[in-house]
Amino acid sequence: MRAPRLLLNAGIAAAILLAAEGWCSLGERPPKYRLSSALGYELAPGFRGPHETVNLDGLRGAEIGPKRPGSLRILAMGGSTTWGHKVDDDETWPVALERELRASTGRDVEVLNGGVSGWDLEAVVLALRQRYLDELQPDLVLVNVGWNLPLVADNAPVAKIRRDVIAATRRDGPYRSALVRWLAATLDEWRSGEGQTAAVDAAGELAELRARCYPALFEELKRECDAHGASVVALLYPCLVQRPLPPPGAARAAYEEPLRRNLGDDQDLAALVMVALAQYHGGLSAVDAATAQAGIERLDLASMLPGELPAQDADVVWAGYFRDHAHFTPAGNAAVGRVLARMLVQARLDIAGP
Repeated sequence: MRAPRLLLNAGIAAAILLAAEGWCSLGERPPKYRLSSALGYELAPGFRGPHETVNLDGLRGAEIGPKRPGSLRILAMGGSTTWGHKVDDDETWPVALERELRASTGRDVEVLNGGVSGWDLEAVVLALRQRYLDELQPDLVLVNVGWNLPLVADNAPVAKIRRDVIAATRRDGPYRSALVRWLAATLDEWRSGEGQTAAVDAAGELAELRARCYPALFEELKRECDAHGASVVALLYPCLVQRPLPPPGAARAAYEEPLRRNLGDDQDLAALVMVALAQYHGGLSAVDAATAQAGIERLDLASMLPGELPAQDADVVWAGYFRDHAHFTPAGNAAVGRVLARMLVQARLDIAGP
C-alpha cells in the first residue's frame, strides 16, 4: 500500500510543478529594460505591456516620425515621475502637456516622453548626448530629476534592474525553468524590500551627493543642449508632503494612504512625513541651486500646482494627485500638464507662436 501511495503523491507533486511551470511561462513577458554599458539600463524598444508601451525609438508611447516642418518638439526627460509610474500611456504628464499646448496655442506640438524609471541626472545627460539630441532634434528639453541617485555607477537601484534583466533573460542550468526564474525574481524583490528603511534613512547622504554632483552635471546638460540648438528648462517638482499634514478626518486619511504606499507601515504618520520631507527638500534644493549656477531656466511647478486646488476639499484633491509621496495619479498628471502648459506659454514666447 505504501508504494502506490508514494507514487500517487509523486504524481500529484509532478502535476503541481508542471502546472506552476506552465503558469509562470504564460505570465512571462520580455523585459521592459535592456542592459546599457553607459546608462546601466535603458528601455527596450518595442516593449509591450498591459498598460505601457515603448516605441522603436526607446521612448514611452506611440511611434514618432521625423520632425515635422514648423512643429514644436518638446522632450521630457527624467525618472519614474516623467515616465508615469503605474499609469497608462495616455495618462502621463507629457501626454497631458501636449494636449494642453495644442489646445491653448493652436500649434503643432509634440511632447515626447523620455522618462525612464530610476534614471537621474547623469543618465539623462548621457542619453541626450549619445543619441536623443541628434536623433530626436528637440526644440525644448524639460528635465525633471531629483528623486533618484544622480550617478549611474555605485547605484544600487541600477544594479537591481540590471540583475532583473539578466535573470529574466537567463536560460542556462536551472534558469531554463520559468518557475525558477519567477522564484529568483520574487526572492530578489523581497531582499530589496528589506533595504527600504536603510535607503530612507540615507536621505541626508543622498542630498550631499546631489550637492556635489549636480553643478557639473547641469552645466554639461546646458552645454549639450546649447550645442544642438535646444533650450533646456528644469522643473522644480511638487510632492505630497509639501502641503502640511491635514487635521484628523477624511483629508488626513486621504493623505496618509498614498504616503504609506511607498514608505511603509513601520513608522507613525508624523515620522513618515519627516522622511518624505527630507527626501523632497534635499532633491529640490539641489536642483534649484545647481540650475541657477548653470544658468538653466527653472519653472517652479511645486509652487504653481496648488493653484489648481478648489476652495473646498483642497487637501483631499491634493492627496488625489499622488499615488504615493512622489508619483502622480492620472488626475495629478493631468493637473501637471495644465499648469506646465500655462507656465511654458508665459515664460517662453516662442511656445505660443506668432
